[in-house]
Amino acid sequence: MKKQSTNTITWTEYNKLLNKKSLKYRNKKVIWDGKLFDSTKELKYYWKLLDDKKSGKIRDFEWQVPLTFIYEYEKMFKLIIDFVIKHNIINNIVPRLEYIDVKGWCIKKKKFLTTPMFNLKKKLIEAQYGIKIILK
Repeated sequence: MKKQSTNTITWTEYNKLLNKKSLKYRNKKVIWDGKLFDSTKELKYYWKLLDDKKSGKIRDFEWQVPLTFIYEYEKMFKLIIDFVIKHNIINNIVPRLEYIDVKGWCIKKKKFLTTPMFNLKKKLIEAQYGIKIILK
């Protein structure tokens, strides 16, 4: 007779383990005003932009803006930018747009916490759209 291992789990426990997805950088997702933010830092930046809009520092902003990379008439991927800020119009000039993506900061390495895949997608999107995505 074969001896059964004591380190077994049930099928339900196994499925729970598979479905539990840990976040890459241990950020905590936050729901505020019916919107799901990827981190508390992103939520705080959203509050700052709301204050700037009320005080008149910026004209408007958009949240979670998808930018699609197209190569040879085929959609390759979509990068979602956290914020696009529309600054006030000065002397009837086209309003300036600022593309912001909120990322965590690593104190030890003194750089933003990004994956190599994000860095590649960011460069491709910047080249296609002719924009600069600022990490904050």
